[in-house]
Amino acid sequence: MQNRPTKFLASLYGGIVIATISSVPGLNLINCFCCAGIMLGGLFAVFIYSRQLTSEMLPLSAGDGVLLGALSGVIAAFLSLLLHLVVYALFGNIAERIIYEIARSILDATNVPPEASQMFEQVFREALERGLTPLVLFFSLIQDLILYTLFGLLGGLIGYAIFKKGTQQIQPASPAP
Repeated sequence: MQNRPTKFLASLYGGIVIATISSVPGLNLINCFCCAGIMLGGLFAVFIYSRQLTSEMLPLSAGDGVLLGALSGVIAAFLSLLLHLVVYALFGNIAERIIYEIARSILDATNVPPEASQMFEQVFREALERGLTPLVLFFSLIQDLILYTLFGLLGGLIGYAIFKKGTQQIQPASPAP
């Protein structure tokens, strides 16, 4: 039996897919569909890894799928943090500004008391001025580590189910006559 290829490179590719989908404004809406972008990264890691396996190597296992998907999620959490910082440096806090504008238009269209509207305005203005703080980044990283690992793992299992090679069934011995 030949040595199996390393799982890190395939997991890195899967992590890049997850981090890109999760960090790019607009593209990150794919994750509104049951974290589909995260699962896609885990599935992609299994796809890349299964392409590296030859017939002399042990076949792809469910454990490989779990490990590839989970490792992709962990890598993606750190890459996503870096991409969030880049997007924030380029565009500012674009997501909060969009949410603010949507909420502002809803408040203007409804009969909200002026005190509530002023309170909303003050809270959002403070949040926009504060921007990204180290505490926000830390909790974002912890949240991403949990979510990306779990859903990447699920994507890895789905990838295993799709890309596993047909297994041979062991036939029971026929009874002696």
